[in-house]
Amino acid sequence: MPLVAILSNKNATTNRRKLGKIRDFVEATPNLFHVEVQRFDEVPKSLEMIARVNPDLLVINGGDGTVIAAFSSLVNDRPFGNDLPPIAVLTGGKTNMIAADLGMKGAPIKELKRLLD
Repeated sequence: MPLVAILSNKNATTNRRKLGKIRDFVEATPNLFHVEVQRFDEVPKSLEMIARVNPDLLVINGGDGTVIAAFSSLVNDRPFGNDLPPIAVLTGGKTNMIAADLGMKGAPIKELKRLLD
């Protein structure tokens, strides 16, 4: 089974209400590696930690600000070197325009389960 890493911003708007469902799902599901941040400046170190487990898929669970912080770190800090895993974005924030543009429109837990099917 592929290893899926999830980077969640627990202060993102939707995550403030729904992150518990993600946590419960991660606890009950093998091969999920979950890292939570509270601030954007924690994203680079979190991505370094995620890169060390070499996931087959990276899931960013937050809003547009979290996605921008993650992609900025992926490009500038290069924690994965030249070998980025596929990336998915959940709707954990308020506006979630990036996630919507990528076809993710449901609740974060629903979309995470869909990704894993």
